Amino acid sequence: MKGKTIKDTLEFGENYVLLVFDDDTNQLVELVGEEIATDDILDLFPEDEPADTKEEKATTTKKDRNAKKSEPIETTWPELLDMDFEEMEDFCEDNGIKIDGDDHWDKEDEDGSEDSLRKAIAKDQGIKVPRGKGRK
Repeated sequence: MKGKTIKDTLEFGENYVLLVFDDDTNQLVELVGEEIATDDILDLFPEDEPADTKEEKATTTKKDRNAKKSEPIETTWPELLDMDFEEMEDFCEDNGIKIDGDDHWDKEDEDGSEDSLRKAIAKDQGIKVPRGKGRK
């Protein structure tokens, strides 16, 4: 909250105050005691974002940020072949892999659904998919 000045306050009942800052942003504050020192109130507010974070946001688009791959998890193609669809969904969830199994599910082609999800996990994790027999 560096550089911000409280321009106005509005009371909401006995325990809440809305602070209006000079840049027209607002912050609702719960009063936890009868008297609170100004320094203690300032401790309730989160710090401004570091400058490098702001610069990163300015130089990358939303699409770029969403396209970042998950951190690689140690697994192999044969291990993926041993998993059924549900196990692969659980694997993604347990390891923080941002792949939604529903995006790969086709109720009329369950085997194709498994293969589609398996390939998506392999691509995300940088696992090489063998050609031919070992592929399934």
